[in-house]
Amino acid sequence: MQRYARNNSFYASTFFKAAVYHPDESQLVTTGTDRKITWWDAYDCQPIRILDGSLTSEVYSIDISPDGAGMVSAGVDREVKLWNYDEGHNYFVGLGHSEPITKASGHAWSSEPTK
Repeated sequence: MQRYARNNSFYASTFFKAAVYHPDESQLVTTGTDRKITWWDAYDCQPIRILDGSLTSEVYSIDISPDGAGMVSAGVDREVKLWNYDEGHNYFVGLGHSEPITKASGHAWSSEPTK
């Protein structure tokens, strides 16, 4: 049995703070000091989509829901944001944290917003 491995590098003008694979492993999502959320193609390491994750400060954390349909981000702006993964639409912002948020998890919530 032979093992095949491929090394890739992602280049961006940021200090990456978080990176997470989509559940189907076709894409990688990163965030960092540039306040952006970037979707990357896992095969050729090229950016697919770049959105403003925060208007004012660094984004420290990002996670994808187990079904791959939703995403959560959080950071220095003290906001927790829920996103639609495919459309890149931010459909909820949680306010009220007194300190920067260093970790948010997408495993405890449904990706479908309640009506």
